[in-house]
Amino acid sequence: MPKVAAQRKTFDVSVDANLRESLLEHDIDLYNGAVKVLNCHGHRTMA
Repeated sequence: MPKVAAQRKTFDVSVDANLRESLLEHDIDLYNGAVKVLNCHGHRTMA
């Protein structure tokens, strides 16, 4: 199993795991700083 290390946490994921979903399951913030405010949250408002 691959190991993922992010924000001082390390955890195992399956080979076919979705990285974004795995990070969210382990309470890892995907965005930081101003990006949290500017993120379109999947609404495709960024051009």
